[in-house]
Amino acid sequence: MTCLGAVPVGVGLCLLLEPGLVNLAFAALGSLIVAGVLAVNARHPSLGPLLPVASAFIVAVLILVGFRLDWLDSPLRTSVATLALLLPGSAVVTGLTEISAGALSAGSSRLVSATVQLAMFIAGVAGASVVTGTGAEALANSQLTASTWWLSALGVAAATLGLIIYLHTPLEHTVPIVLTIAAAALAQLGIGAEFGAAIGGLAGALTASVVAVVLSRLPKGPIWRISFVPAFLVVAPGSFGLLNASQIEFGDGTGVAGSMLAAATTFFTIAIGTVIGAAIAHAVEPKG
Repeated sequence: MTCLGAVPVGVGLCLLLEPGLVNLAFAALGSLIVAGVLAVNARHPSLGPLLPVASAFIVAVLILVGFRLDWLDSPLRTSVATLALLLPGSAVVTGLTEISAGALSAGSSRLVSATVQLAMFIAGVAGASVVTGTGAEALANSQLTASTWWLSALGVAAATLGLIIYLHTPLEHTVPIVLTIAAAALAQLGIGAEFGAAIGGLAGALTASVVAVVLSRLPKGPIWRISFVPAFLVVAPGSFGLLNASQIEFGDGTGVAGSMLAAATTFFTIAIGTVIGAAIAHAVEPKG
């Protein structure tokens, strides 16, 4: 049942990234596929290595077919919203935390694993574009339907509810997670609208880190990762490099080099915010 949390997560993030009615319908249908893949993986863990590329391929084929039939636009943003729950957010956060604590070997191993998973997601999307005969222009990172403040708020609320269901969150951890996500989303959307997605990602990750650390210092507060990881899963899709790295040609005509540069920029700004937050968390941890 927890796998069904993928549906409100996909729909909620689609409200943030591309809130068209048809896009939302495809995000909901694709999220049901993601929930099914997660359920199969839970029963057959040996299929885990196939999860990133298989899920990305199936969902991207569904959405790109809809694009080819002129049912929806901006298929890349819809795909990213639908697949966001499967992105290796926890591995990235844990790896960066370990590196900031001096555990270079363990942290680097996690980051390499997460990078490989991201590459497999990108390969799945690229494979779907080949199979469906979709040109590079379909993978442009463009938002055609503007998200109003109330749609964004509804999207964050739906994604938060989905994460609480998916993570099977204990009641005592629900309020800290909701507060951290709300603060991170407010910082990311507000600052990102003014200074761009990369700076918005930095602001969101840093805000989530600081709020998670503050909440962890309260009586009976959860350790900071419990509050931060769900917030990371909401912050990352809106500014993550997958939006640009999946493109064969960048929207402003700068080509593959521009895509990879934009991808690296957005990834490292989120990483910087996460590392700063991890350093703060370690600095305030009681020594014992």
